[in-house]
Parts: sequence; structure tokens; C-alpha cells
Amino acid sequence: MKDNAADAASVALVELARPALDNPAMAGVVLLLLLGLALVMLRGR
Repeated sequence: MKDNAADAASVALVELARPALDNPAMAGVVLLLLLGLALVMLRGR
């Protein structure tokens, strides 16, 4: 169940990130958010 939610969240993040990648500053923020999310998910396991 947790993995399905994580997959849905990452898909949603990728969809949101696509337009942001045109803006370098937003791309940096998105990368930081993804790194933070990855750390939280790794600690949760």
C-alpha cells in the first residue's frame, strides 16, 4: 500500500516538475524536494 502511494506521489511530482524544468531556479527547488522525499522514504523503511 505504501509503495503504491509512493509511486502515485512520484508520478504526480514528475507531472508537476515538467513545466518547472524550463525555469532553472524551479528545477533546483524540485530537485531539493525530490531529495528530501527520498530521504524521508528511506528512513521510513
